[in-house]
Amino acid sequence: MALHFFESQLNSPLLPAPAVRPLIFDRLSVAWEEIMLPVAFRPAFSGEALCKRPLRSFPTPGRLTPSPVEDLARTPEGIQFPAFGDHYILGDFGAAKVLLLDPGAGADTHLMQLLGFVSGSVWHSANDTYLCFDSNSQGVFNPRRLMAKLFYSDQPLGVKCAVVSNLLAYLLFGLGYRCRRVRVRNEGGTNHAFLDVFMPEAGKWAYFDGDFGVMLADQNGFLSAAEAVALRNAGRDDEIRVIDCGEKHFTLIPEIRPGSFAGQMTWGPELMSNRRVADDPRFRQVIRSGFNAVDFIDYELIAGDAQPTPLPPLPADLPKPVSKVLLDLAG
Repeated sequence: MALHFFESQLNSPLLPAPAVRPLIFDRLSVAWEEIMLPVAFRPAFSGEALCKRPLRSFPTPGRLTPSPVEDLARTPEGIQFPAFGDHYILGDFGAAKVLLLDPGAGADTHLMQLLGFVSGSVWHSANDTYLCFDSNSQGVFNPRRLMAKLFYSDQPLGVKCAVVSNLLAYLLFGLGYRCRRVRVRNEGGTNHAFLDVFMPEAGKWAYFDGDFGVMLADQNGFLSAAEAVALRNAGRDDEIRVIDCGEKHFTLIPEIRPGSFAGQMTWGPELMSNRRVADDPRFRQVIRSGFNAVDFIDYELIAGDAQPTPLPPLPADLPKPVSKVLLDLAG
């Protein structure tokens, strides 16, 4: 699948161009203006000025030590990156979390890399939840401010499973992928949310966990949410493999903020434990004790005026959704 979508600032026939451009490219050379946050006022700097002082990097929850910047080549026109992948840079131009996807790789590989990038830029806390709702609309998810912090700051997003699922869905819709939100249902209520995403090369739906940064699989390939539930309820959850896409660690429990928190809070690697999600028994326990059943939630895309934007039809044999999420694309 070509990435011309990101080359034209989310220029999908279904989605209007956002006010904040996602820093995802299918090439190694990126111009300065492409990674600078659009603002109303900015002093006029030439490219010469922007490449005089050295770049720095910074950690994220998915990369607890800064990424190397020594091999980045800077010119008055922009930056030449040494390899595809995720890069975190800070300089006179601003701050940027950049994902470079190899156009020679397949669509399923791109999906896994996008999951790893987003989940690796999020830590499990609710301190940024307030950013995704406008003051006059608590029922419509608006990704604009989350996007600015995700791509144009040296800080990760402090959000939990439902919010990161919505943000990941926004990016996936723009790329032309199909996805649904899923929530776990068991005796304790509904206590985890993630996505089912259709993998075009595998030809099936797959569990996408933006909070934990993992997918699920068995000996036959990727597992959807319903397939994971079926294995768990058949007593075969030991057959489920955890695929680590984000290299996420668990957040230290005392630092998880409740939904009442609003305001900026500095994140640092010291807020993460040394327990990697994919290797830790705690996530295995999430599957074993939590995946009794799942509910599906559809997305409805609007463009600021509450008019629905049509999406490609989903297969008729999918389970019916129990509700929907309004996703505002106006930015």
